[in-house]
Amino acid sequence: MIDPADNLAPSYPWPTIGLVGGIGSGKSAVADMFAELGCEVISSDKAAHEALRDADVKAAIIAALGSAILDELGEIDRRRLGAIVFSDSQKLSHLNSLVHPYVAAYRDRRIEWLRNNVAVPAVVFDSPLLIESGLHRHCNAVVFVHCGDAIRFSRVQKSRGWSETEWKKREAVQHPLDKKVEISHYIVSNEADRPHTAAQVNWVLTCITRDFQRSHGLRGKVS
Repeated sequence: MIDPADNLAPSYPWPTIGLVGGIGSGKSAVADMFAELGCEVISSDKAAHEALRDADVKAAIIAALGSAILDELGEIDRRRLGAIVFSDSQKLSHLNSLVHPYVAAYRDRRIEWLRNNVAVPAVVFDSPLLIESGLHRHCNAVVFVHCGDAIRFSRVQKSRGWSETEWKKREAVQHPLDKKVEISHYIVSNEADRPHTAAQVNWVLTCITRDFQRSHGLRGKVS
């Protein structure tokens, strides 16, 4: 669990929720379920995709990793990029240093827009590197999406065409699953059908918003 003294969650009018879990656990599917309940989901993957198309970021990545990462149209090919950086920890670290400032700025812009324009029950951070980037310390709650290894590998094999070696190689650069569980406040199982997972997400959101309102002296949204 996050030590309260270590939590740096800003004072927003709504709670912030971070999602963690293994690759293939279905974090994005769970994020979609939060969105269906009215939450605003801020996806680091979406921001990272935009970063690869940003002229300055793209030029810096090409300068660092070479033109072998480009497709026939001169755009960065994420598969080629992944094959290079997930085989070299230094290149992966350098890529992250180029992309993460863009992602952080994107997240900050979304939060400020939401603060000034939109009433939502919660803001959800869907970030593969939530812990590695320290973003979990800025969350009121962290939710771990649980799914067994066999199911997770089956999903990534089907959706991304990864071999077991590729899947394990990419997971190895992330925080260990047991450590993700350790810092989490809630666990959502995503092994059964969608309604079963959605019911858990609804319960988790109810708990988080209720506790947030109590701690901030608010009333009315959740009884």
